[in-house]
Amino acid sequence: MKIEWQLFRFPFDDPKWQGKALIGGLLGIGSMFLFPISLVLALPLAGYSLRLMRQVIQGSEPALPEWDDWGELFTDGIKAWVVGFVYSLPMLVMTCCFYGSFLLMIPLIAAAEDSQVMVLALTGGMVLFYVLFFVLIAVMMAVMLPTFYFATVALTRLAATGSLNSAFQFGEVVQLGRKGFSNYLLACIGLYGIVGILSVAMMAITYSIVLSCLYPVLMGGLMFYGAVLGGAVFGKAYFHTIPTAASGKDSPTPAPASTAPLKEKTETVEKPKKPRSSSTRKKKTEKDDE
Repeated sequence: MKIEWQLFRFPFDDPKWQGKALIGGLLGIGSMFLFPISLVLALPLAGYSLRLMRQVIQGSEPALPEWDDWGELFTDGIKAWVVGFVYSLPMLVMTCCFYGSFLLMIPLIAAAEDSQVMVLALTGGMVLFYVLFFVLIAVMMAVMLPTFYFATVALTRLAATGSLNSAFQFGEVVQLGRKGFSNYLLACIGLYGIVGILSVAMMAITYSIVLSCLYPVLMGGLMFYGAVLGGAVFGKAYFHTIPTAASGKDSPTPAPASTAPLKEKTETVEKPKKPRSSSTRKKKTEKDDE
């Protein structure tokens, strides 16, 4: 798998890219800044990325899909959200444990009857907090990277098969992730490298009062660009890992060829001759003697 410069600029090759980017940018702005309905607005954007990913997996060149069939976009977005949520559960549990460590100080402080005991309780609580903090950070880093990686692999299986169950067939997901590790790693580097550079550049404009007004608009556009670029690079990663992905299945089985029934040749079997009886042989012998 190779990532060329053409892949990063493919959204701008579409003659109608301005209109498509406008819709995607508005959804991106709404999903970041309109908190009560941010998740609802993020769903069609995720579904749009999944639709583009599916096109690339089926062998097409990356191109911006049309903003149509919004029901399918919302459905695919919900599926993508479910996959992301399930694969992030280990991180959520560890985060709850981290913030739950604060609660350990409450009974210690409540049991303190004088200021000296309270100081000891606070000191012990802070020491316990920092110990748990560094241990949990180390564990989270060890869990976060593989979890995020296999969540991405699961999304490509979802795009390829269209089945939500395929994203939770963990054995197949791990096998696909191991088989296409170099392809998926290259896709991650390409995507997050260019998005990271653009994010830093946009953060720089916040130091200007005038340009900072454009920050929400630019971030919405960046969110749309990251969604479509992610669909393209990860779709290519899956396609190059499983070249037969154009059929929409991980392991397609070819249709059996229809063969006309062959006519069986009839073989003529000679009937065995009946053995001569002893009386017949005796008569023949007497005739020969005469």
